[in-house]
Amino acid sequence: MPIRTLETSDMNDPEQHAAWALGLIPGIGQSPLIFPDTYASAISKHLYELGFRHHPELQAKKWRRPYRGQQTSFNPAGNWVPMDDPDPEPVVLPNVNAFTAQENEAILAQYAQSGMLDKTVEKLVEAEKARFQAFVVGEEQN
Repeated sequence: MPIRTLETSDMNDPEQHAAWALGLIPGIGQSPLIFPDTYASAISKHLYELGFRHHPELQAKKWRRPYRGQQTSFNPAGNWVPMDDPDPEPVVLPNVNAFTAQENEAILAQYAQSGMLDKTVEKLVEAEKARFQAFVVGEEQN
């Protein structure tokens, strides 16, 4: 389910005007209330027809997109925060193509040690390391 936001909503479209605000409503049990898009659109249109309009100058909360993980409504890293709450620094992933072979091996070893690689991938990594060692000057072949 994509995340509706104020920035991506057409405020002149009654079905979108308030739909962005109807996502992930906090305070209802342990989980936020999530309306399917069709319900949110219908409620938004109904509220619009009743005269409800968004007033940015009165808005006290903003939606903070999930700062990590999948960008969906189901990611709990996204939430409503005060308007002046600073956004966290974005997570920047490294470009592994810029790493040396040894650096990539070290990263793969960390994944293997953490258990995030299954046995098949570990075997492929070991075969690749053996192939790489064959080209290292001064390394003995087994």
